[in-house]
Amino acid sequence: MPKQTAQPQPTTDDRILTLSEAAELARYSHVHLRRAVAAGQIATIRFGGSGRGHIRLRASELARWLASNEIPARANAQ
Repeated sequence: MPKQTAQPQPTTDDRILTLSEAAELARYSHVHLRRAVAAGQIATIRFGGSGRGHIRLRASELARWLASNEIPARANAQ
């Protein structure tokens, strides 16, 4: 029987997501994420020429953006 070696698995921060994958993961529409990208709120990786290629996001960047938009819960007034 051949010996199996463990393959390193990418961490959440290492994953590169398409805009659709990121939208599904974040539970936002891809249009909303595209607007955030256009506004410079989310750093992207672009593949293709002339700056109009395919957009990719790092999972860690998506997590950072989501955390920056988090609104803390208010304590109950007594």
